[in-house]
Amino acid sequence: MVLAQYRITKYDKSKRDGDGIYWDWWDQWTEAHQIGRVISGRKVRFRDYLRVENKYIEAVLKLFDAAGHAHLRLTNVSLDKWKMQNLRKRNKDLHKSEFFLHPFEEDIVLERDDIPRVMRMILRGIGWGKLELRDKFYVHFADDFYMFVGTDRPDKRIIANIEQSGLYCEDFQTPFFVEPQLLDISRGGPINHDDPDDFLAWDEAFRIRIPLESHAAVKEAFGFSDDHPFVGAWEIEDIVSPQLQAICGHNFDFANFRYWLHTERWG
Repeated sequence: MVLAQYRITKYDKSKRDGDGIYWDWWDQWTEAHQIGRVISGRKVRFRDYLRVENKYIEAVLKLFDAAGHAHLRLTNVSLDKWKMQNLRKRNKDLHKSEFFLHPFEEDIVLERDDIPRVMRMILRGIGWGKLELRDKFYVHFADDFYMFVGTDRPDKRIIANIEQSGLYCEDFQTPFFVEPQLLDISRGGPINHDDPDDFLAWDEAFRIRIPLESHAAVKEAFGFSDDHPFVGAWEIEDIVSPQLQAICGHNFDFANFRYWLHTERWG
Protein backbone atom coordinates (compact mmCIF):
# COMPACT_ATOMS: atom_id res chain seq x y z
CA MET A 1 0.00 0.00 0.00
CA VAL A 2 1.36 3.43 -0.98
CA LEU A 3 0.70 6.04 1.69
CA ALA A 4 0.51 9.80 1.48
CA GLN A 5 3.07 10.92 4.06
CA TYR A 6 3.31 14.26 5.81
CA ARG A 7 5.50 16.11 8.26
CA ILE A 8 3.22 18.22 10.44
CA THR A 9 4.78 20.75 12.80
CA LYS A 10 4.40 24.19 14.32
CA TYR A 11 7.50 25.39 12.45
CA ASP A 12 7.10 27.80 9.53
CA LYS A 13 8.21 25.84 6.47
CA SER A 14 9.13 29.07 4.64
CA LYS A 15 12.01 29.46 7.11
CA ARG A 16 13.67 26.16 6.17
CA ASP A 17 16.84 26.27 4.12
CA GLY A 18 17.52 24.37 0.91
CA ASP A 19 18.20 21.19 2.90
CA GLY A 20 14.92 21.50 4.79
CA ILE A 21 16.59 22.51 8.06
CA TYR A 22 14.68 24.91 10.30
CA TRP A 23 17.13 27.38 11.80
CA ASP A 24 14.84 29.47 14.02
CA TRP A 25 14.22 26.70 16.56
CA TRP A 26 16.29 28.49 19.18
CA ASP A 27 13.77 31.32 19.60
CA GLN A 28 10.79 29.16 20.59
CA TRP A 29 9.93 26.20 22.77
CA THR A 30 10.46 22.72 21.33
CA GLU A 31 9.49 20.44 24.23
CA ALA A 32 6.82 20.38 26.94
CA HIS A 33 9.41 20.48 29.74
CA GLN A 34 10.27 24.05 28.72
CA ILE A 35 6.97 25.37 30.08
CA GLY A 36 7.78 28.08 32.63
CA ARG A 37 11.12 28.96 31.07
CA VAL A 38 11.92 32.27 29.40
CA ILE A 39 12.85 31.88 25.72
CA SER A 40 13.73 34.92 23.59
CA GLY A 41 12.42 37.19 26.33
CA ARG A 42 9.03 35.50 26.66
CA LYS A 43 7.88 33.09 29.33
CA VAL A 44 6.49 29.84 27.94
CA ARG A 45 3.01 29.49 29.41
CA PHE A 46 1.04 26.28 29.72
CA ARG A 47 -1.89 27.73 27.80
CA ASP A 48 0.42 28.53 24.87
CA TYR A 49 1.73 24.98 24.91
CA LEU A 50 -1.76 23.51 25.19
CA ARG A 51 -3.00 25.52 22.23
CA VAL A 52 -0.35 23.94 20.00
CA GLU A 53 -0.77 20.47 21.47
CA ASN A 54 -4.49 20.62 20.74
CA LYS A 55 -3.78 21.56 17.13
CA TYR A 56 -1.57 18.48 16.72
CA ILE A 57 -4.31 16.28 18.13
CA GLU A 58 -6.99 17.87 15.98
CA ALA A 59 -4.82 17.37 12.89
CA VAL A 60 -4.46 13.65 13.56
CA LEU A 61 -8.16 13.21 14.30
CA LYS A 62 -9.10 14.94 11.05
CA LEU A 63 -6.84 12.66 9.02
CA PHE A 64 -7.99 9.60 10.98
CA ASP A 65 -11.65 10.45 10.40
CA ALA A 66 -11.04 11.04 6.70
CA ALA A 67 -9.34 7.65 6.42
CA GLY A 68 -12.38 5.95 7.93
CA HIS A 69 -10.50 3.40 10.04
CA ALA A 70 -12.12 2.00 13.18
CA HIS A 71 -9.01 2.07 15.37
CA LEU A 72 -5.22 2.20 15.56
CA ARG A 73 -2.68 0.20 17.57
CA LEU A 74 -0.08 1.49 20.02
CA THR A 75 3.33 0.06 19.13
CA ASN A 76 6.99 0.34 20.16
CA VAL A 77 5.89 1.34 23.64
CA SER A 78 8.05 2.71 26.42
CA LEU A 79 6.78 4.41 29.55
CA ASP A 80 8.70 6.79 31.82
CA LYS A 81 7.16 5.94 35.20
CA TRP A 82 9.51 8.32 36.99
CA LYS A 83 8.27 11.22 34.88
CA MET A 84 4.65 10.21 35.50
CA GLN A 85 5.24 10.29 39.26
CA ASN A 86 7.18 13.54 39.00
CA LEU A 87 4.34 15.24 37.14
CA ARG A 88 1.99 14.39 39.97
CA LYS A 89 4.17 16.36 42.36
CA ARG A 90 5.67 19.21 40.35
CA ASN A 91 3.63 20.09 37.28
CA LYS A 92 -0.07 19.69 37.77
CA ASP A 93 -0.77 21.43 34.47
CA LEU A 94 0.93 18.66 32.50
CA HIS A 95 -0.40 15.89 34.71
CA LYS A 96 -3.80 14.41 33.90
CA SER A 97 -5.33 11.70 36.07
CA GLU A 98 -6.54 9.84 32.99
CA PHE A 99 -2.91 9.06 32.13
CA PHE A 100 -2.85 6.67 35.08
CA LEU A 101 -6.27 5.11 34.56
CA HIS A 102 -5.77 3.50 31.14
CA PRO A 103 -3.20 1.03 29.85
CA PHE A 104 -0.23 2.27 27.84
CA GLU A 105 0.93 -1.07 26.47
CA GLU A 106 2.19 -2.71 23.31
CA ASP A 107 -0.44 -3.53 20.68
CA ILE A 108 -3.47 -2.22 22.59
CA VAL A 109 -6.40 -1.02 20.50
CA LEU A 110 -6.77 2.74 20.31
CA GLU A 111 -10.30 3.85 19.58
CA ARG A 112 -10.83 7.39 18.37
CA ASP A 113 -11.46 8.66 21.91
CA ASP A 114 -8.15 7.14 23.08
CA ILE A 115 -6.03 9.02 20.56
CA PRO A 116 -5.92 12.43 22.34
CA ARG A 117 -4.84 10.90 25.66
CA VAL A 118 -2.08 8.82 24.10
CA MET A 119 -0.84 11.72 21.99
CA ARG A 120 -0.66 13.99 25.04
CA MET A 121 1.41 11.41 26.91
CA ILE A 122 3.85 11.13 24.02
CA LEU A 123 4.08 14.85 23.28
CA ARG A 124 4.69 15.55 26.98
CA GLY A 125 7.47 12.97 27.12
CA ILE A 126 5.74 10.71 29.62
CA GLY A 127 5.76 7.75 27.28
CA TRP A 128 6.76 6.98 23.74
CA GLY A 129 5.17 4.93 21.03
CA LYS A 130 3.75 4.91 17.54
CA LEU A 131 0.08 4.97 16.59
CA GLU A 132 -0.26 2.60 13.65
CA LEU A 133 -2.55 0.43 11.60
CA ARG A 134 -0.32 -1.94 9.69
CA ASP A 135 0.36 -0.45 6.23
CA LYS A 136 -2.68 1.84 6.23
CA PHE A 137 -2.13 4.64 8.73
CA TYR A 138 0.53 5.85 11.14
CA VAL A 139 1.39 8.68 13.51
CA HIS A 140 5.08 8.92 14.42
CA PHE A 141 6.82 11.37 16.75
CA ALA A 142 10.39 12.67 16.90
CA ASP A 143 12.27 15.14 19.09
CA ASP A 144 11.47 18.86 19.08
CA PHE A 145 7.73 18.41 18.52
CA TYR A 146 8.05 16.83 15.08
CA MET A 147 5.12 14.68 13.97
CA PHE A 148 4.76 12.47 10.91
CA VAL A 149 1.47 11.10 9.61
CA GLY A 150 0.84 8.59 6.84
CA THR A 151 -2.57 7.69 5.45
CA ASP A 152 -3.91 5.44 2.72
CA ARG A 153 -6.81 7.82 2.10
CA PRO A 154 -5.41 11.34 1.75
CA ASP A 155 -7.66 14.37 1.41
CA LYS A 156 -6.14 17.66 0.26
CA ARG A 157 -9.01 19.57 1.83
CA ILE A 158 -8.05 18.17 5.23
CA ILE A 159 -4.42 19.19 4.73
CA ALA A 160 -5.54 22.70 3.79
CA ASN A 161 -7.74 22.81 6.88
CA ILE A 162 -4.83 21.75 9.11
CA GLU A 163 -2.66 24.50 7.66
CA GLN A 164 -5.42 27.03 8.26
CA SER A 165 -5.23 26.09 11.95
CA GLY A 166 -1.66 27.39 12.07
CA LEU A 167 0.34 24.19 11.59
CA TYR A 168 2.59 23.47 8.62
CA CYS A 169 2.15 20.35 6.48
CA GLU A 170 4.81 19.11 4.08
CA ASP A 171 4.99 16.02 1.90
CA PHE A 172 7.63 14.13 3.83
CA GLN A 173 8.51 10.50 4.46
CA THR A 174 8.67 9.39 8.08
CA PRO A 175 12.23 8.86 9.39
CA PHE A 176 11.03 5.55 10.84
CA PHE A 177 10.70 2.33 8.89
CA VAL A 178 7.15 1.30 8.04
CA GLU A 179 7.80 -2.35 7.20
CA PRO A 180 10.22 -4.98 8.57
CA GLN A 181 13.76 -4.76 7.20
CA LEU A 182 15.27 -7.79 8.94
CA LEU A 183 14.90 -10.21 11.84
CA ASP A 184 17.91 -9.94 14.18
CA ILE A 185 18.37 -11.09 17.76
CA SER A 186 20.85 -9.26 20.00
CA ARG A 187 21.75 -9.70 23.64
CA GLY A 188 23.11 -7.71 26.56
CA GLY A 189 24.96 -8.98 29.56
CA PRO A 190 26.11 -10.83 31.45
CA ILE A 191 23.55 -9.87 34.08
CA ASN A 192 24.86 -8.52 37.38
CA HIS A 193 22.89 -10.70 39.80
CA ASP A 194 23.79 -8.41 42.71
CA ASP A 195 22.11 -5.53 40.86
CA PRO A 196 19.75 -6.76 38.11
CA ASP A 197 19.07 -3.14 37.07
CA ASP A 198 22.75 -2.52 36.39
CA PHE A 199 23.63 -1.39 32.85
CA LEU A 200 24.00 -4.27 30.41
CA ALA A 201 26.74 -3.98 27.82
CA TRP A 202 25.84 -5.07 24.31
CA ASP A 203 27.50 -8.31 23.29
CA GLU A 204 28.94 -7.06 20.00
CA ALA A 205 29.97 -10.57 18.97
CA PHE A 206 26.44 -11.94 19.31
CA ARG A 207 23.88 -11.57 16.56
CA ILE A 208 21.40 -14.07 15.21
CA ARG A 209 19.88 -13.29 11.82
CA ILE A 210 16.62 -15.03 11.02
CA PRO A 211 15.49 -15.17 7.37
CA LEU A 212 12.94 -12.46 6.68
CA GLU A 213 10.65 -15.14 5.26
CA SER A 214 10.04 -16.20 8.88
CA HIS A 215 8.50 -12.79 9.64
CA ALA A 216 4.94 -14.13 10.10
CA ALA A 217 6.05 -16.96 12.39
CA VAL A 218 8.17 -14.67 14.57
CA LYS A 219 5.35 -12.13 14.81
CA GLU A 220 2.99 -14.92 15.86
CA ALA A 221 5.48 -15.98 18.55
CA PHE A 222 5.21 -12.49 20.07
CA GLY A 223 1.42 -12.68 19.93
CA PHE A 224 0.97 -9.41 18.08
CA SER A 225 -2.26 -8.66 16.22
CA ASP A 226 -2.63 -8.59 12.45
CA ASP A 227 -2.92 -4.79 12.72
CA HIS A 228 0.57 -4.52 14.26
CA PRO A 229 3.17 -3.60 11.59
CA PHE A 230 5.88 -5.43 13.58
CA VAL A 231 8.57 -2.80 12.99
CA GLY A 232 10.86 -1.96 15.90
CA ALA A 233 12.63 -3.75 18.75
CA TRP A 234 11.23 -5.80 21.63
CA GLU A 235 12.74 -7.66 24.53
CA ILE A 236 12.39 -11.43 24.28
CA GLU A 237 10.66 -12.91 27.30
CA ASP A 238 10.65 -16.50 28.56
CA ILE A 239 7.15 -17.05 27.22
CA VAL A 240 8.27 -16.24 23.68
CA SER A 241 11.55 -18.16 23.66
CA PRO A 242 10.27 -21.71 22.90
CA GLN A 243 8.76 -20.64 19.58
CA LEU A 244 11.80 -18.51 18.71
CA GLN A 245 14.16 -21.32 19.64
CA ALA A 246 12.33 -23.57 17.22
CA ILE A 247 12.70 -20.94 14.49
CA CYS A 248 16.31 -19.86 15.03
CA GLY A 249 17.79 -22.91 16.77
CA HIS A 250 19.32 -20.94 19.66
CA ASN A 251 19.02 -22.00 23.29
CA PHE A 252 18.37 -18.75 25.19
CA ASP A 253 20.26 -18.28 28.47
CA PHE A 254 17.93 -15.96 30.39
CA ALA A 255 19.81 -16.58 33.64
CA ASN A 256 22.78 -14.61 32.36
CA PHE A 257 21.62 -12.49 29.42
CA ARG A 258 18.75 -10.37 28.15
CA TYR A 259 17.71 -10.66 24.51
CA TRP A 260 16.02 -8.37 22.00
CA LEU A 261 14.46 -8.87 18.61
CA HIS A 262 15.03 -6.17 15.98
CA THR A 263 13.01 -5.88 12.78
CA GLU A 264 14.59 -2.63 11.57
CA ARG A 265 18.21 -1.73 10.96
CA TRP A 266 20.21 -1.08 14.10
CA GLY A 267 23.73 -0.90 15.52
